[in-house]
Amino acid sequence: VKADLKTERGRQICDELQSAWHDYVVLVDEIISYAELGLSDQALFCMNTECGVITAKLTGLIDELFAYVKQDTGNSITEIHASAAQTLRRIVQVIAIGALVGFPAGRSIAVPARKLAVLAPLVAAGDLTVEIEHESEDEMGVLARAIGDMVANLRNVVRASAAMASDVAA
Repeated sequence: VKADLKTERGRQICDELQSAWHDYVVLVDEIISYAELGLSDQALFCMNTECGVITAKLTGLIDELFAYVKQDTGNSITEIHASAAQTLRRIVQVIAIGALVGFPAGRSIAVPARKLAVLAPLVAAGDLTVEIEHESEDEMGVLARAIGDMVANLRNVVRASAAMASDVAA
């Protein structure tokens, strides 16, 4: 598109659009990194602040670019570009919506998994005093309750073994 633009401002808008798109891709990568590191609050903050700013900038630049394209080219090309812009806007919206929906879902798995990952080594080291509580009814809740039950059963086995050893010693 940039090579077909006749005005300097049109080419400048195209450059700004490419730069803004690059910023958007970098931000999405940053949000994904935060999510992978378990920093879902930071990821949500970036999505709610910076993502909206960049999306608005992209939308404005796309609209401005198409105004210049319309000036520089015929209506048929403008219609094609307008369709592409609408598609790009929808893609950006779908990505944003997907991220907004995906992060809470991922968080509902990551937070309990992180808690279990901290407690499991303690149990493996013999600390049967840990309490594993999780109230959700999803798969993570079932897993957490099963591990909590396993720890409680191990406590009972240890108590019973100690009682038997005491009886044998007496």
